[in-house]
Amino acid sequence: MKQNKTFSLWLLIVINAQMILMVLLLSKSEMLSYNSVRKHKINKQDTVAHTSRKMVNNSQYISISKKDDKKMFIPRVLCFVMTSPTDLDKRTIHVRNTWAKHCDIALYMSSKEDKIFPTIGLDVPEGRSHIALKSKAAWTYINEHYANKADYFVKCDPDSFLIIENLKRFLQNYDPEEPQFFGHLFVKPYLEEISSDKPFMAGGPGVVISRASLRRLVKVAHSEDLACFPDGRNEDLKSSWCMQLAGCTPVNSTDEQGRERFMVFPPHVYIRGNLPRWYTKRLDPERGRSQGSNCCSDYPIGFHYIDTAMMYDMYYFFYTMKIDKQFL
Repeated sequence: MKQNKTFSLWLLIVINAQMILMVLLLSKSEMLSYNSVRKHKINKQDTVAHTSRKMVNNSQYISISKKDDKKMFIPRVLCFVMTSPTDLDKRTIHVRNTWAKHCDIALYMSSKEDKIFPTIGLDVPEGRSHIALKSKAAWTYINEHYANKADYFVKCDPDSFLIIENLKRFLQNYDPEEPQFFGHLFVKPYLEEISSDKPFMAGGPGVVISRASLRRLVKVAHSEDLACFPDGRNEDLKSSWCMQLAGCTPVNSTDEQGRERFMVFPPHVYIRGNLPRWYTKRLDPERGRSQGSNCCSDYPIGFHYIDTAMMYDMYYFFYTMKIDKQFL
């Protein structure tokens, strides 16, 4: 009788152990299955949130998240520098060696072709008295050969300095198919033959026009019907006037605090408060007049009258130098 009870007790222990083992095995199997499903979901989410680039209507976008379909427009920027055969090694080469490397396309417009530099020969007379004819020829060339290769087009000088990344940041809020142009806005022209009620963009810190404005400037404003772009000086004023006659809108490009993004002078002129009177009287009464340490936008785009030494200094300050902000 005692042996039967002992046998029954051992049998019960074995059965319970088998049941516990089955439960443990089942739990492990379910956990592996759960982890497999979870891993699949995580990978799927990672794939969904993965940043990708694509072209939409020939323009570049970054898809931040396919889940909520948010896209950030990254404009393609073509820069062209107005230069001359005698200026290539004096000033233009320093533009090429510094900030122009950040343009999506960088071109150099001259009266004669130089295959080594290289420059595009426009076959026009050199000299400031023919700068309007040269500018007109440059815009025409770009419209014929590059209109579909960029979203925005920037005309600048050999003593201009542009921060292209800040320009793209600014332009991402606009549509290149809208006929608009941007830059340093003067509200009062300085030539009597130009209508005084039309503002214009100063050429020095860069004039930026959209793809739609490029088409209108070349196909409408340059037509014989308007004839609004006579040869001579002050091509920036004339091109602005022509674009407005062709239905393009000049955009005040100051920031939310009314500070300039496109500076007609080097930084120290604004910082030290040395803006000349001829300059301030042609500005918007409420915008672009700031001087001192808070003179300019936190994201400046262009400066003018930058000499060779300053060109390399500014390039170093903007693109190389760092500040450890934890000690500020």
